[in-house]
Amino acid sequence: MKIRTFNWVWLTGTALGVLAVYLLVSQTGFRAVAVGLTLVWLIVSQTLLNRLTRLRKQALATMWGLADQLNFGPSDVQALAPQYGVADWQASRPDNYRFTPASKAVVAVTTKLQALIDRQTSPAA
Repeated sequence: MKIRTFNWVWLTGTALGVLAVYLLVSQTGFRAVAVGLTLVWLIVSQTLLNRLTRLRKQALATMWGLADQLNFGPSDVQALAPQYGVADWQASRPDNYRFTPASKAVVAVTTKLQALIDRQTSPAA
């Protein structure tokens, strides 16, 4: 998913959550509580977004670090996870963070890359 798309989806969910919290709580007659809960919703939402973004960037950085150790480029990574195109993988590089593959795909590619590195570094039996 493109980062811009993800941000719009998150923003829409946050806005709807703010509206829902405010409307539900303000119906009780406690508008100050509604405003307070709305602020809590916004803070929690932003904190979760920051954490999720940081974890995704770390996972991609780890994956690309392993790929760089093997001198793999986007086309090589695409061969390990063909559900995304070469341009998508190129856009997911940490220096070019515009696309985020699914977490399962990143974990799968990271596992495959680590297995390739382990095979290269293990002594021949």
